[in-house]
Amino acid sequence: MKYREAVEIFLRKMNIQEITNWEENNQGIIRIYKEGIFWRAYETTLYLLTTHIKPLKVLVRRYKNIGQDIVYGGFPDSVLTEVLNKCKEKNLSVKQEDLPARTDRKNNRDWKFFYGE
Repeated sequence: MKYREAVEIFLRKMNIQEITNWEENNQGIIRIYKEGIFWRAYETTLYLLTTHIKPLKVLVRRYKNIGQDIVYGGFPDSVLTEVLNKCKEKNLSVKQEDLPARTDRKNNRDWKFFYGE
């Protein structure tokens, strides 16, 4: 399968059923999901990411709630810039969904202190 000219980045939490539903119909878009400090790719996306952008360790997990074995892989947040740069080198457009504004930690602590932490 050839990847299309797009990479989608998701921060909103999606359950495994939503992810597998999308992956079953994946027409070549690399879609990664933020999970904790990692970015994860599943099924077709993992194949596309691993073969065209960055080789990743492939893991398999059995999800009892959907009755399937799912392949997945990921990389830490610190590698995201490298992955996106490789995508740009291949002229892939990057679509980011549900990205919150960066939080200034010092201002956040001051704000919490003001409101009685």
